[in-house]
Amino acid sequence: MQNLNDRLASYLDQVRNLEAENNQLEHLIEEWHQKHGQSGTPKDYSSYYDEIDKLSHELVDAVAESNKMLLDIDNTRMAANDFKMKYETEAGLLQSVEADLQGLRPLLDKLTLEKSDLEMEYESLREELSHLKKNHSEVKNSMQHQSGGDVTVEVDSKPGEDLKKRLDDLRHEYEQIIQQNRREVEQWYEAKMEESRQQEKSSDQEIGTGNKEVMELSQQYQTLEIELQSQISLLQSLQNNLNDTEGRYNMQLQQIVSLVEPLEHELASIKYEIQNQSQEYQTLLGIKTHLEGEINQYRQLLEEGKHLAADIGQGGGGSSGGSSGGGRSSGGMSYGGSSRGGGSGGQQSPGGMSYGGSSRGGSGGQQSPGGMSYGGSSRGGGSGGQQSPGGMSYGGSSSGGRQLPGGISQGGSSRGGGSGGQQSPGGISQGGSSRGGGSGGGQSPGGISQGGSSRGGGSGGQQSPGGMSYGGSSSGGRQSPGGISQGGSSRGGGSGGGQSPGGISQGGSSRGGGSGGQQSPGGISQGGSSRGGGSGGRQSPGGISQGGSSGGSGGHYQSSPSSQSRPSLCHSHSSTQSQSGSYEEQGY
Repeated sequence: MQNLNDRLASYLDQVRNLEAENNQLEHLIEEWHQKHGQSGTPKDYSSYYDEIDKLSHELVDAVAESNKMLLDIDNTRMAANDFKMKYETEAGLLQSVEADLQGLRPLLDKLTLEKSDLEMEYESLREELSHLKKNHSEVKNSMQHQSGGDVTVEVDSKPGEDLKKRLDDLRHEYEQIIQQNRREVEQWYEAKMEESRQQEKSSDQEIGTGNKEVMELSQQYQTLEIELQSQISLLQSLQNNLNDTEGRYNMQLQQIVSLVEPLEHELASIKYEIQNQSQEYQTLLGIKTHLEGEINQYRQLLEEGKHLAADIGQGGGGSSGGSSGGGRSSGGMSYGGSSRGGGSGGQQSPGGMSYGGSSRGGSGGQQSPGGMSYGGSSRGGGSGGQQSPGGMSYGGSSSGGRQLPGGISQGGSSRGGGSGGQQSPGGISQGGSSRGGGSGGGQSPGGISQGGSSRGGGSGGQQSPGGMSYGGSSSGGRQSPGGISQGGSSRGGGSGGGQSPGGISQGGSSRGGGSGGQQSPGGISQGGSSRGGGSGGRQSPGGISQGGSSGGSGGHYQSSPSSQSRPSLCHSHSSTQSQSGSYEEQGY
């Protein structure tokens, strides 16, 4: 049945293949007709129909013949398998019979030996019988010769035994023995044959049962073979499914990895940006802390300046001329600054005290009509601090701080060129740092304006009417009408701090050229230091005017006994300015 099922499955596969080929050929024919059927007139293929029919019939006959041959081959294969099975069965029977014969052969040998023994006994009995017959005949003949003579002898003797009877008895006895032996042999033979027949029957039964078991085992083997093939096909299909699943999941894994990698790079870049921003935040926090410290320091200086202005307003005037332009003092006290290069030390101070700034190049501090004027230091050329009509004016370097009508004007630092901090009408104006050119911070009408640092060129901080304005570097601080204007430091050229009409004007340091501190009409004007050329401190009409130091040629110094403590104030301010300058040089 299995073979028939396999044959039927093979035939069905062949039929399907032929149908698929037929459909494919029909499809190709239709495509060819669609391509070539519309072009030109249709051709007449009627002459080919007979040949096509003939070839189709031949093809059908060939297919039928092929199928017949395949059927004959299958039948022959099945017959061969049947004959093989019969041969194997007969071979098994032959082996069993040969085994039985091998088992009966010792019995046959034993019977043959017994037969030979009986035959030898029979021969011996025959010889004995013939010998007895011969003796009998001899005795008979002798007795006949004796009875044929004339002599009659009467012997009184016992009658002799009847030899014939004796021989008959012996014969009968031996025949009985032979019959008994024959019967015993026949019985033994019949018993052995019956035993062999029983063994043969049992062996036949065993052979039948063995054949049945062999058939059952063969069927079971075929069943197990079919099941094995089905399990193998199932295993192959499962293996293919496993390979497909692994390939699909590997592709998905690669896609996920390709999506994860850019996200990881983006995460790393975000972490790097966060780290940079945190560092910038820490840097800005340090800058803020430092600026708050400077603001507090400037407030302390403002308070000290106010107290100093109040103390100086009660004293008399004195004048100590420095080298190269001493000091003019209309009222109050004027200390002429030292000049190591050229120019005047301290300018006229009509009221209050004027400290001439040290000038190593240009002029130190300018006129301060009221209050105190500290001339800024200038190491190059140009003016340090500009006029401050009221309050305190610290002259910046290069053009440090411009006019500040009220409050404090601090000029921004500048190492190149341009203006530092611009006009701040109200509040505080701090000039930003600029090492090159460009403007730092723009106009801030209200609040706080911190001028950005500019290392190129231009102005630092723009006008801040209210609040605080930090001017950038280049030219220090512009006009700040109210508040604080800090002039920046300048190592190039220009004026330090501009005019501050009210409040405090701190002129930045200038290591290039120009004047130290400008005129401060009211308040305190601190001129910047100048190490180049020019005058030290300018006129301070009211308050105190400290001229900037000039490191050009030496100057003489004169002071009254009541004003011996003023240089210490100037020196303390110079230390403050140097600290601010060092901070600005570090790039803050």
